[in-house]
Formats: sequence, structure tokens, C-alpha cells
Amino acid sequence: TSCNLADTITKTIQIDENQTTELASVSICKNDSILLVAMPLDEFDYQWSPSSGLENFQSSSTLASPSNTTEYVYVGQLDNCFDSIKQLVIVKEVELDYQTDAQLCGIPITITASVDDSTQLFWSTHADFSTSIEQDSLVVSTIGTYYLKAIRDGCQKTGAVDVSLTPDCCTEKNILI
Repeated sequence: TSCNLADTITKTIQIDENQTTELASVSICKNDSILLVAMPLDEFDYQWSPSSGLENFQSSSTLASPSNTTEYVYVGQLDNCFDSIKQLVIVKEVELDYQTDAQLCGIPITITASVDDSTQLFWSTHADFSTSIEQDSLVVSTIGTYYLKAIRDGCQKTGAVDVSLTPDCCTEKNILI
């Protein structure tokens, strides 16, 4: 009989690497939402992180409404393998600073708003801005509500200034006969 002094075995070993896919960043306006869509691998269990601002953190397609710019990561796991899909959501906000009320008595006043240089500022006496004028300030001589709208990078912010009479405007000193 013969004796086996050596033996050979062949085995193929597949080494899987963790995968990370980075999707192109997307932009939304403050208080808007966007649909995030990730293409998961079969048999992996996934969830989005962070979960804040998401409609459903376990769904591959979910609405995102972050209040600030956020990088979401859709992390999947199968045994010791991980798959990550990254999506940056940039939140654009329009800065608009103004006083919500002003007072006048007999002479016109100027109402103003503060925006940055790349922001357009519109004023109107109509809430729907059916007629408006683009300028940094507005001279007014009558009481009422004056509406303003700031637009930048496709995003907008609106406001209103209520103009009323000063408390001492209707005193005997200010009545002309």
C-alpha cells in the first residue's frame, strides 16, 4: 500500500470590501423638503443616519426636511460587510432683517430692510405681490401694511411692516384748522 505524505486542497476565498458611495449634493430652501433615493444592495439591512428631519429613516426613499445643512448616510449591513451611501443636503436660507411696525405723523417716513448684496428685495402694498417695486427701502406717507419679499438663489422670505399713526399724532397740537 502507498502512504500519502502530502495532500493539497484548493479553496477560493473572496474578500469583500466595505463600500461607500457619495451622491452629488442637493440644495433646498429653508422649510422645504427633498426626496432622498438610495439604491440598496440585496440582502443588506439599511437605515439613514441621522434620522432627524427624515420622514422614514428605514426606507430607501424618504423625504428629508433638515433645518440646517446635513450629510445623511444610508448605512447597510450584511454580516461583517457594510455599504454606505452618502447624501449632502444643503439648506439655503434668505436673510431678511426688518422692523415689523413703524409710525408716522404728517410727514413721510422711510421703512427699510437689511439683506445681503446678492439678495433682491421687493416691496408691495399687496400680499400677493401683484404689483411690486425692487429697492432697498420704501418711502411711505399713509398708514397700512407694506409687504416685503427677499429672493436669493431661488429661495425667498417674506414679511410685512404695519405703519400706523404715532400716539400723539391726533392731539390738539397736530390739528390744523
